[in-house]
Amino acid sequence: MSQFDTSLRRRTLLKAGVALGASQVIAAPFIVTALGEETVKIGMVNPLTGVLSALAQSEVDGAKYAEADINKKGGILGRQVELLVEDSANDVGTGVQKTRKLIDRDQVAVILGDVNSGIAYAMSQVTSEKKVFHIVPGGHTDPITGTNCKWNVFRVCNTTTMDASAVTPELVKKFGKKWFFITPDYAYGHTLQDAFIKVLTKLGGTYDGDYLPINNTDFSATLIKAKGYKPDVLLNNMGGLTQINCMKQFTQFGMGKQMALGGALFELESIKGCPPDAQAGWWDMEWWWNQPNVPEVVKFVADYRAATKKTPSARDWFGYVSMHSVRLAADKAKSLEGPKLAKAMEDMELPPDVALQPGKTLPRYKRYSLFGPVDWSIKRALAAHLDEPFWFDTTRYPAYVDIRVSVPQGVLRIIAPRDRAFATQGHIFLLWMTMATVLLTGVAILFIRNQVRAIERLADAADAFGRGGDVPQFKPHGAREVRKAAHAFIAMKERIQRYIDQRTALLASVSHDLRTPLTRLKLEAALAEPTPQVNAIKRDLAEMEHMIDEYLAFARGEGGEALETVGLRGLIQEVSEGAIRAGAEVKVDADGALAAHVRPNALKRALSNLVMNAAAHGEHVAVAARARAAGGVEILVDDDGPGIPPERYEDAFKPFNRLDEARNQNEKGVGLGLAIARDVARALGGDVTLAKSPLGGLRAVVRLPG
Repeated sequence: MSQFDTSLRRRTLLKAGVALGASQVIAAPFIVTALGEETVKIGMVNPLTGVLSALAQSEVDGAKYAEADINKKGGILGRQVELLVEDSANDVGTGVQKTRKLIDRDQVAVILGDVNSGIAYAMSQVTSEKKVFHIVPGGHTDPITGTNCKWNVFRVCNTTTMDASAVTPELVKKFGKKWFFITPDYAYGHTLQDAFIKVLTKLGGTYDGDYLPINNTDFSATLIKAKGYKPDVLLNNMGGLTQINCMKQFTQFGMGKQMALGGALFELESIKGCPPDAQAGWWDMEWWWNQPNVPEVVKFVADYRAATKKTPSARDWFGYVSMHSVRLAADKAKSLEGPKLAKAMEDMELPPDVALQPGKTLPRYKRYSLFGPVDWSIKRALAAHLDEPFWFDTTRYPAYVDIRVSVPQGVLRIIAPRDRAFATQGHIFLLWMTMATVLLTGVAILFIRNQVRAIERLADAADAFGRGGDVPQFKPHGAREVRKAAHAFIAMKERIQRYIDQRTALLASVSHDLRTPLTRLKLEAALAEPTPQVNAIKRDLAEMEHMIDEYLAFARGEGGEALETVGLRGLIQEVSEGAIRAGAEVKVDADGALAAHVRPNALKRALSNLVMNAAAHGEHVAVAARARAAGGVEILVDDDGPGIPPERYEDAFKPFNRLDEARNQNEKGVGLGLAIARDVARALGGDVTLAKSPLGGLRAVVRLPG
């Protein structure tokens, strides 16, 4: 770890003639009354007591020095300046109260402060409400002039993001990516640590740390925790006296040999408060007094030492710049009204004797044009002709382009007519056409996809219902026409379901009514003496019972059975056993891994009808199952019986049609076997077809979806 290093310095927001940080004026002009005829009153609120008192006092010293300097040169708008200072006591409520006092009772025209970022932000809400111009000399947290910026607020010091971005790459490069943070638990600390973490994690780093009270005195527990974590760098983000105490204890624990020490700011006031052996680490410096190559800084330091008997720090400079910025803004606006001062301050270039920097620098911000190709063309042209750094803005002036080039003497600024900057039209036109096409195509795809998705849901619901499944969660979506079709589908589904329910109830009643007398007849026939007439009656009763069973099976369909994934080989073998018992020779050929998503009992009934039909008309039956190349499965049932002429295939599926020429009339049955089989297959999303069998008889093909 090196001794205190001044090579890592970040320049300030108000530097080399560029003042950043205020948003545009959004309020109507407001006349500040009762300013007093004798002086221009400027109020300053800072924590003159507490852990940040040394930093606050330096800002007050710089402001008082500027007050004397301004009055010596004629004051502001020809009137002497009076600086009124109040102590915020490092407390938000007190800071707000003192701000209101300065505005309401003391009638100040401008407010400066606070060192504490949380207090500064709270003050900005008051000054914005009162329409008073507000400069924050040394409150670093980003939102003050970022996300929560008020129209009237400007800042002199860096933001926490600037400080963290300046020192993080150097610390990572020199020491490593494992860090431990010791951070004050208030607005400044949180935004500073967040900024560090953002840069560190982008570089692949890891971290741990503690948030501690702003006035913490004992760091032993946190330092012990840090030693256990074994970081490459310890970040001391505390401020004022707490930073000094942390530095002392870090040195007493001998931790400098185990890890590097660094942070955002280690200010001159803190350096003076630390013993020599604790003055170590790697830090940012926002302004440094020893700039021998800058005549304005040399003169300022000499005059300041003569007047105050002290060497100016960055905090002294903050106060000095704040006061002179008020003077410059008032001279430009010719007014002390808050909105006019804010407008005058925007993008103001500070003179060298106020900026106290090595020279003019290019602005850090970039205003982006909506018409990007012009910016690209200007950037490409400038880069091709200039070796020096440059900056340009095509948005600030409607009729001009602001171009600035860094040269040894400072910054060369060129205001060029905008009509002289243009982009080549050919490829730009193609670019815009391509972008417009891509954009419109994307919008069209999204729109069409939203409409098609509703149609797809309707199609899926209709398909599922057609297969016998239920779609309880289907709801109409999409365009009005699609919703109308969906409502019609739901109404149709409900009507069909009511019909099925009514048919099932009717068949249950018929079954009960027919089976009761049939059972009595069978009982009487069984009790009667065996005679040829009784045996004939028994055969007729058996055929009648078989006919009733077929009627019920045909009308019942799948009967609400749930879909299941079933192995086909076992199902076919179970069905084939009935044909074997009937005297047929049955051969089964099916892969044991072949399965289908079906209603097992319904499919079993359909296959039983086909296999028993084949056994009834042939001596040899072959049943095979195989996967289809197009998806799904098919089951083949072949027999060597008399077969059916091809022109009668479809007639065979008609209910109660027995094809008397080809089939034996003496066999029991009513011609419903094939009709039931096809009904079951179609309910599952498949079908049954007939063809000529290789065995010489009839082939029935059952196709089922995958």
